[in-house]
Amino acid sequence: MRHKGRLVAILLALALLGCSSKTSTALAPTDSSTLASAAPRSSADQTFRTEAIADPTLRMTAYEVKIPASFKFQGMYVAGTSCVSSPFPVFRAYSPDGLKEFRALPRFDWSWNNSPYGARNGGDCLNIKQELSPQEFIKYLVGVLQVAYVSESPVPQDPAASYQKTLSDLNARGGGMHSSGGKAAALVTYKNGSFIIEEQISVTTLCMKNMMNIPGQNWFSENCSAYVNLVRAPKGQLASLVSAIDAQSGGASVNQQWSNTYNQTMLNNMVRQNAEIMRQRQVAFERGQAIRAQQHQQFMAQMQAGTDASMARAAQVANSNHAIAQDWCDYSLDQQTVTGQSGTYKVSSAYSQTWSNGSQYYQTNDPNTNPNGALSGNWTLQTKVHGDGTPY
Repeated sequence: MRHKGRLVAILLALALLGCSSKTSTALAPTDSSTLASAAPRSSADQTFRTEAIADPTLRMTAYEVKIPASFKFQGMYVAGTSCVSSPFPVFRAYSPDGLKEFRALPRFDWSWNNSPYGARNGGDCLNIKQELSPQEFIKYLVGVLQVAYVSESPVPQDPAASYQKTLSDLNARGGGMHSSGGKAAALVTYKNGSFIIEEQISVTTLCMKNMMNIPGQNWFSENCSAYVNLVRAPKGQLASLVSAIDAQSGGASVNQQWSNTYNQTMLNNMVRQNAEIMRQRQVAFERGQAIRAQQHQQFMAQMQAGTDASMARAAQVANSNHAIAQDWCDYSLDQQTVTGQSGTYKVSSAYSQTWSNGSQYYQTNDPNTNPNGALSGNWTLQTKVHGDGTPY
């Protein structure tokens, strides 16, 4: 299923939507004195450390994330969506040169029902009305991300078997709820400047179908979620990085004490507010939507770091889906789009100035730097444009 136009106009989806396969890409080095053609390191970091994702409200560690020790880290938790209320972690860990990355994307949720009284999806859910297997969701992502699908990747058998047993145990309890899902992974590739990047997309899906016990009616509601992890590295280095992450059980794990406290807090809040909810159900629903939207905006604001200006511009042109989608694609890949006499290219967003001599790139944050004279060739300063190539 590749209905790209049906993705709701929300930040979560825009971060992935609309990557153009027609624009060549280049990745600038982290050192402003080195060209993008520098050779990457060839081995994955085998030593790991643990980072914490905190719940600022409860002042507790919500999740612990195992990542390679040399990687930089960003992460936070999101308190669910209007389709699935359970919280989830989001993080990215990346090597100092930016070529390797271990990332957990925001959870993808969607729901539907055949009841005339069922709730409508909020703007933070995908507009999908069916179950998708993990393999189908991977192919859906490949179409959205505009990367080249190579092959399926093996999934560790123990976690996959344990997950299926958990679903079977849930279904054995009965009660009108049926759970389904699975795990899958795939290898994709794309070119980033002079580097061939290999990326493993790992997806875990979970769907929960609730049959409504109403005589004479076959009504149901169903919620689905897709949890997506990405691991990327230059060609020839991905396998060792994936192997190290698997061996170390890398990724996010929930702090059970926080989970119990969080769930109890939510339950206590529901009990205290029950009378008000009964009197003003619609008002409470709208307030909950506003709170979730605010939390989502806070998450995106924290992740966007130095791109406040471009995000403000993107918000102003929210109805221009193509330009916004391209800008969010640049942001999610930590890149920017520049243009000049050599054409339009994707480069690293870590630098404020990009120079080109027609075949190579030089990036710097020093406004007084000019590579002409110091480097061979005729270097010209490139102009930053929107992700689809249109000027600001």
